[in-house]
Amino acid sequence: MRSTVTIAACLAFVSLNASASPTTSTNCKGSSNCKNLSVASCDAAERTIVASNTYGTNGAKGNTGVCNGNCGIFVQGSNCAYSGQDLINAYSTLRAAGCQKCGSEVFDNGCEITINYVTGC
Repeated sequence: MRSTVTIAACLAFVSLNASASPTTSTNCKGSSNCKNLSVASCDAAERTIVASNTYGTNGAKGNTGVCNGNCGIFVQGSNCAYSGQDLINAYSTLRAAGCQKCGSEVFDNGCEITINYVTGC
């Protein structure tokens, strides 16, 4: 019996496996103002992330992330781009790792998804 794999199935597999680069580390570091950060503001910012949007530092309209109050969830690094779903996943990963307010998920390509204190939101 011969099995065939369609091009659509191959593309679906590649798409599912082409999300964020492998994480090299997770940390709970941030601005010295993190102590004043409201977790409720971070939770509200996380709820504004559009899973299907692309956020990045590759010049695409300057959409590096989202913020609410003084909490920002954003991409850092040179020529980095991640889906909104990647930002949502990173937020959950950082909270599960014990980061109460600020932190970063650092990827092996030099990019980061960060929760940090911001001004001018």
